[in-house]
Amino acid sequence: MTEIRPLNEELKAIAKNELNEVESRIVEDISTLRTWIQKQPHLRARTDDQFLVTFLRGCKYSMEKAKSKIDYYYTIGSLLPELCTNLQVNEKIIQFGRAGCFVVLPKPLGGMGGHRIHLTIYKNLDPNKHHLVDMLQYQTLINMFEINMDDNCAISGVTEIVDLSKLNKAILKEFDPIYSKKLITFYNKAQPLRMKGFHFLNCPKEGAAFLNIARSFLNEKLKQRFFIHKSLEDLYKVIPKENLPIEYGGTNGSIPEIQADMEKKLLDFNNYFMEETKYGVDEELRIGKKINSETLFGIDGSFRKLNID
Repeated sequence: MTEIRPLNEELKAIAKNELNEVESRIVEDISTLRTWIQKQPHLRARTDDQFLVTFLRGCKYSMEKAKSKIDYYYTIGSLLPELCTNLQVNEKIIQFGRAGCFVVLPKPLGGMGGHRIHLTIYKNLDPNKHHLVDMLQYQTLINMFEINMDDNCAISGVTEIVDLSKLNKAILKEFDPIYSKKLITFYNKAQPLRMKGFHFLNCPKEGAAFLNIARSFLNEKLKQRFFIHKSLEDLYKVIPKENLPIEYGGTNGSIPEIQADMEKKLLDFNNYFMEETKYGVDEELRIGKKINSETLFGIDGSFRKLNID
């Protein structure tokens, strides 16, 4: 018997029809992936059922893709230590969450089997208190949680909404093309959660340069899922109002209530986050070509800042 959560009927149908999941073969597929991990001398990875099945689902049950994603999940994580090393729910993370800069909306897009919706709100990001890395660390913890606990994410995917109103130049200057490439490589090569769409709202002219850079790093499929909306009414045409929080004219919860619920979930999951220190890679033990920032990203690690007047 596998130790994975049972799915509702909508998600079960999507897993079967879109992700190639064969219920009678899940135990065998998880076992095959686990055995491969245990034979990799350089790789210390989680091998619990729920973690592994999320990677299988995210790769539509291509065993080779799932192996690659898990390897990259830990390999790229080691090259982004500020995001993936020694993360846990501390007071800094709690206070950032309460600011309401990054929100996971409770009701999925499209019913019980729909996409999970993430909402990033830059006007809530106080440059006197927060830095870009604070946002990224919080998002990393959320992603870890979702990989293990959110079947809508794992099966239907994620829709990202980014509200760029009152985007502060101080925060924008923390972006740079090379670091953006690193992050997008991490999400493309390592994350098992499928991105179904990027929707940008209230984009100031200062943000256009960054969006163009970020879009240039996306593959063609994701470029087709990249949208800029001129108004909230325009967003409603693709994201129904009822799927948005009260603050955006919808009925999908209020941001303070949503964040209070997420804070509790993350605190309850904190032991899992702290256990992550046991996992990673040792490149000296990798069989074959070693991986570093230069071979993976095509860079030497030096960063160039985005020029914002």
